[in-house]
Amino acid sequence: MKTPAPKELDQAQKDYFTKLIEANPPTAKLQGIISDVKDKFPRDFDNVNPIPLNQLSETAQKARSKFIRAAKELNKSDTNTMGKTVVTASPCKDTTLDKMSSKLGNFFNKVTRPNASLNLPNEIKNAAASLSGSMKGFVNKMSGALNDEIMGQITQAVDAVAAKEFAKVSDTFPTTAAMKSIKEIQERLIGNSAPVDAAGNLLPPIPSKLESLGAALECLAPNISAKLNDTMNDLLSAALKNTTNVPACAVQEIMGAANYKMINDMDEIIAPLLEPISSVLDFDFDTKSFLGGGVDLFKKLDTVSKCAGAIGSGGGAGGAAGKCPPSTKIKIGVGAIPSPSQLQDKMSFDKIFSGTAISQAATDLSSDFEKTYGAWNVFGSPLAEASTLGPCYTGPITICSCMVSIIGGGGSGATGEVLLGRYIDKIDVDDPYAGVNRTASIVGINITKSGSGYTSEPQIYIDDTCSQGYGAFARATIDQNVNSPTYGQVTSITMTSTGVNYPAEVDEEPLYVKGVVIVNPGSGYSKFDTLENFEICGVDSNGGITCLNVVNPISYDDLPDLNINSDTGVGAILRPIMSKFRPPQGEVIDVIDCVGKL
Repeated sequence: MKTPAPKELDQAQKDYFTKLIEANPPTAKLQGIISDVKDKFPRDFDNVNPIPLNQLSETAQKARSKFIRAAKELNKSDTNTMGKTVVTASPCKDTTLDKMSSKLGNFFNKVTRPNASLNLPNEIKNAAASLSGSMKGFVNKMSGALNDEIMGQITQAVDAVAAKEFAKVSDTFPTTAAMKSIKEIQERLIGNSAPVDAAGNLLPPIPSKLESLGAALECLAPNISAKLNDTMNDLLSAALKNTTNVPACAVQEIMGAANYKMINDMDEIIAPLLEPISSVLDFDFDTKSFLGGGVDLFKKLDTVSKCAGAIGSGGGAGGAAGKCPPSTKIKIGVGAIPSPSQLQDKMSFDKIFSGTAISQAATDLSSDFEKTYGAWNVFGSPLAEASTLGPCYTGPITICSCMVSIIGGGGSGATGEVLLGRYIDKIDVDDPYAGVNRTASIVGINITKSGSGYTSEPQIYIDDTCSQGYGAFARATIDQNVNSPTYGQVTSITMTSTGVNYPAEVDEEPLYVKGVVIVNPGSGYSKFDTLENFEICGVDSNGGITCLNVVNPISYDDLPDLNINSDTGVGAILRPIMSKFRPPQGEVIDVIDCVGKL
C-alpha cells in the first residue's frame, strides 16, 4: 500500500524533488514522479526546471551522476534470503535458543516489513512448523529429566518401604513376614503378569501401574512434540499484535509461553498415572513444581526414539571434541554474527523457567489464552506479576544505528565503530511520498579498543539495528610479533566490501587515509611509479611495494581505490585504513604485509 501524498512536503522531500527535477533523469518511472509532484505541489516546484549538465562544474556533474544512479537503484537485495539468519551446528553448546531467536527474527522481519505482500496465514503456518522442529530437542530434555527424576524417586520409595518392613523384623514378625509384605506391595505396583478369571482361564495381561507410567514417560516427548505446531501457531498469531522487532526478551517470553503449556500438558498425562503409585508408596511427586523449577538443559540426554509415531528428535548439546566456533549464527549478507555463550543461554533459560513459575502461581489469569499459555508482555498481558523478565519492548525501532562486533580469533576486548561514506539521499520509487531515506556504505572501521590475546584474525561483524544494510565485509589484522608491545592486539581493520543501504542518521564528515594494509606487494614496481596523493617510498628486490608516504592528505567521502600507475608492475593489492582525523602531510604510513596469511 503506497503512502498518500501529504498536504505539505517536509524540507527533505522538497530538497530531494528539487534535485530530481533539475537532474531530469530519463527513466519513465522517475519522470512520472516528477510530473506527479509538480502537479500536486505547484507552489514548491513551478519555478524549478531542468539544468543542463554542461552548465554544471565538474564536481557538480559527478554529484549529479551519483544522485541519478541512486535514484534509479532500489538498493534492495535480489534474493529474498538476504538478511535471514541461519544457525550452524556446534560441538560446544545447545543451539536451541540460537535457532529460536533466528527463526523468530526472520519471521517478524518478513511479515512486518512495510508494504509486504504476503499470505500471512501461510507464513505463520510455515514458521510454526519450523519453530516447533527447533523446540523438539528442548522437549526431549524436559521429558528425559522428568523420567529420570520420577523413576529415581520411585526406586528410592520402594527401597524405603523395604527398609521399613525389614526394620519391623522381630520374634513376632519374622523375616518371612517382612518379605511377604514387601512382595504384596510390589505386586500392587507390578500387577499379576498372568491374570486368570474365576474359572481359571488365562486373561490378557493388564499393564501394571509402573508399566503404564513407564510407557507414558517413554512416549511423553513425541506426544508433546505433536502439539508444538499448534502451540507455535497460536503464539505467533498472538505476538503479531504487539511485535515488530524480536529482542532476546521476546524470544524468552515466547519460549516461556510454550514451556508453560508444555508443563501443563505433561502434568495432565503423568499426574493421573502417579496417583495409584502414590497410594501404594510413601511417595508424592508434583510434575509442575519439578519442571517449573527448571532442569539441567545443558547435559546430554538421549532423545526419545522408541515410540510409534515419534516425531523427530531435535538437537542436543553434544560434547564432541573439537574447536568451538566463535559463532553459530550466520546472517546472509552480513556474515558471522555474535551468538550467546553457554553461560548466557543458561541465564536465558533461568528467566524462561522463572517467568513460567510465576505464571503457574498466578491466580488472576483471565482470558483463555492466558490460562493456556500464561501471562507475558509480548502477548499484551499487563506486566504486573506475570513475569520477572522486566519490560520487553517489541515495538518499532525508531532510531537506526550501525554496529561492529569483533568475535573469535582466540582473544577478546577489541571494539570498533563504523565510518560511513558514499552517502545517498533517496526515495523508494515505488512509494515516493514515504519520505526521504538517507543511507550510506561502510567505508572503514575505527578501532576504539585493540583487545588482547588474539592468535588469529577475528571475524568482523557489521550490521545495523534496523537490518536494512547488507554487503559490508571487513578483515582484521593482528600483531603477531611476540616482541611487539601490541602483540596479540587488533592493529587495523580494512574493508573488503563496503556494502549498501546502511542507515545514516549522522552528519556527513570527511575521512582520511591513515594507513595501508598491503595484501599483496606485487612485483615489477619501481620507486618512480606513481600513486595519486601518495609516494612510493619502498620497493623490494622483486619490485614489490613495501612503503608508502602520504604527500597530499585529502579528504574522501568513499573508500578510495589505490591503483599504482606502472608500466611494469603488476599484482599489488592495497587496502586503505580510513580515519576521521587528517594525518600530517608527508607522514609515513604504517604498512602491514599480509602475504601468506590470507
